[in-house]
Amino acid sequence: MSAMQKTLRAAAKGLRFVSESDAPLVAVHLSEAEFATLDRSQPVAVADFFAPMATPQPWHDETERREVERFQALVATLATLSDAWAYRQVRGSEIEVFVLGKDPAGGYTGVRTQLTET
Repeated sequence: MSAMQKTLRAAAKGLRFVSESDAPLVAVHLSEAEFATLDRSQPVAVADFFAPMATPQPWHDETERREVERFQALVATLATLSDAWAYRQVRGSEIEVFVLGKDPAGGYTGVRTQLTET
């Protein structure tokens, strides 16, 4: 496990992407071959993908502000990866999202989560 993988695992621990499913963020590492199988036709900028969770709002309480700070830290960590993007893998109403960048140790490292859109 690379240093970046360990860093992302710690940064993502306990975070959930707010959607209909509120699925956890899970640290992942893909080989070049696995990355090549992803649908990368419509990449989304990392900051744009996480904007709903990483943007403070006036109505946030202290717990929510800490959560926003954790998402901001995760986005900053992902930004250190080369060519980092979010890739949506659509399967009906279920969407798996991989937020990945080139890991200096090889392959692609980042986080994944599930979204439900109805």
